[in-house]
Amino acid sequence: MRKSLYNYFIYKLARPRLQFWYEKLFRILIGFMGYMNWSPDFKMTGEKKLWKIINKYDLKYALDIGANSGQWAEMVLSTTSLNVISVEPQFTAYTKLTTLKEKYGNRFQSFNLALGNSKTEILINTNKNSSELSYIDQNLENMPLLFGQSVEKEKIKMETLDNLYLDNYDLLKNIDFVKIDVEGYEKQVLLGANAFFQKVKPAFIQIEINWHLIYTNATLYQFSLMLSKYNCYKMLPGGKVLYKVDPNYPINNLFQLSNFLFIRKDINF
Repeated sequence: MRKSLYNYFIYKLARPRLQFWYEKLFRILIGFMGYMNWSPDFKMTGEKKLWKIINKYDLKYALDIGANSGQWAEMVLSTTSLNVISVEPQFTAYTKLTTLKEKYGNRFQSFNLALGNSKTEILINTNKNSSELSYIDQNLENMPLLFGQSVEKEKIKMETLDNLYLDNYDLLKNIDFVKIDVEGYEKQVLLGANAFFQKVKPAFIQIEINWHLIYTNATLYQFSLMLSKYNCYKMLPGGKVLYKVDPNYPINNLFQLSNFLFIRKDINF
């Protein structure tokens, strides 16, 4: 009876002229589910409150892959006692990281390069007004958010995280937390980091999901296969912040701005 009633309303209300309003309602609802809740102070993403929760694990080192101008690193450095190592390929954004070095001294280190699945030199598309509109994968040039926005090109060095780890063993051997926010290049970063994750075994790995992944052929499910020794949690703005999810479930692979935290399975969270 319930199914029949449900089907009746679907038949009556699933009309083209109502789709605009359903999309508006959908946008509101997914905000409650942790999607599209960006804010410059990291409150709406849940990231700021997350650090208050995981501080009890006595973490020492965080690796910030895709540092931009240091916003995330500043949040971690100012609210915890962690040391942060940032990696940022775009030179203009990288130069802004010097203020963090001046402010936090040896607690902050940085590298001016991109991380991917090979050692090479590559072009990055840049926007002079916003480094957040920069991207490496050329498939993203057709993405509506980026179309016509990042037309300047800059040659950058690319390295694998595995090689960076070998060349800077003492600095990276004790990484507890990894944040990856690289505008659709997340899969390539993971592909170049097999040895690092096997040997260092960071407790937490944060990955940003956005509609870039439609164009770069990546999903949360693929990330979970590459991080098979971790459980997957979605970040929410309030409450206990983290909600355990199944990466196989389609709705958890929604291509809208969201952050997921992979927690090593042997950690009692």
